[in-house]
Amino acid sequence: MFLLGWIAIIYPRALISNVLPSVENEFKITHTESALLMSSYLLSYAIIQLPSGSLGDKFGNKRLVIISMFGTAFGSILMSLAPTFPIAVIFRILAGFASGFFYATASNIIVQNTDSSQQGQALGTSFTGVSIAYALISLTVSSLTVSNWRFFYLIGSILGLITIPLMYFFIKENRVSGKQIENRSLSLKSILHEARKKSLLLALVFNFISSLSFFGLGFFIPTYFVLGRSLSVAEASSIMFIQALSSIGSGSVAGYLADRFGVRLPVIISTLVMCIVVLLFPFIPLGLPMILLLIIWGVMGGWSFISMSVLVVQVVSPNVRGTFLGLYNEVGFISATIGPIILGFIIDISNFNMFFLGCLIFYIASLISIILIKE
Repeated sequence: MFLLGWIAIIYPRALISNVLPSVENEFKITHTESALLMSSYLLSYAIIQLPSGSLGDKFGNKRLVIISMFGTAFGSILMSLAPTFPIAVIFRILAGFASGFFYATASNIIVQNTDSSQQGQALGTSFTGVSIAYALISLTVSSLTVSNWRFFYLIGSILGLITIPLMYFFIKENRVSGKQIENRSLSLKSILHEARKKSLLLALVFNFISSLSFFGLGFFIPTYFVLGRSLSVAEASSIMFIQALSSIGSGSVAGYLADRFGVRLPVIISTLVMCIVVLLFPFIPLGLPMILLLIIWGVMGGWSFISMSVLVVQVVSPNVRGTFLGLYNEVGFISATIGPIILGFIIDISNFNMFFLGCLIFYIASLISIILIKE
């Protein structure tokens, strides 16, 4: 069920990357300005992460999941109606706030209902919805003969509205007694005690640095294919569909590896793979070589996020699990608001080769932090 939830959350969030050339053309904006359409969403999404986890710990997670689904669908409708670039940014901010309630609350429900030895796989399976959403974006943008980017946000709203009743009737959240609710009350002392754990701090550092590249790549690669490789928007979406399709199932694989071999192995492999991908990307010719590179990216590029989420679950105490899942995601998405702006500015003042170099530097720095983690 949460797999469907992730599809409904990610489709309108990530859609902007695939329709960006059309949006830039309509609003007459630069790459740096267009990055605000993603960064504004991700900033509000990040801000709400810690409060959403804490509210879920105190008042229950299911109701926040439903609120998130409704707000995401409404935000998609607003985006489809945005008359100007500044209004579109405001609508993206509102959608980010609504969507931000989903991650920590949904993850906490999954962990509550899963044996500790299988939590990685369970989280990874739910995150498969993210990959499906990216594939669905590429498929719809490349195959539907619709030139107006606003139409695709209406598709995103429909996905959310369909998911709301399914979530309401089929999500089962473990209810707790009054005594347990009392014990859930969060204190600054308990939060600071958890925050002192070295492995948790390094996980936050890794998430911040790697997200600079991860979201920068996701945002600008379709535009790179259009401007740097002279493909049409539909052709760029078609080739990105390969990457998205190959990533389906990678979440489950990452979760299994984290459960079986520990968190560090899949994270190190994934980060090394992304170093190689961004190093080769500007030099690989279109056709089969590029397809193979995109498949490698899709299969292994996303292992780190799922695996590090498992680490947070394992390290923190259950009574503050939602809070720190929210904090972990918040750090990543604060970084995600910065990454596209920094990398978009690099493209504006230089070229896409420097963009890829910046991504490589961030991935190498994040690799150092994960090597320092001891399980």
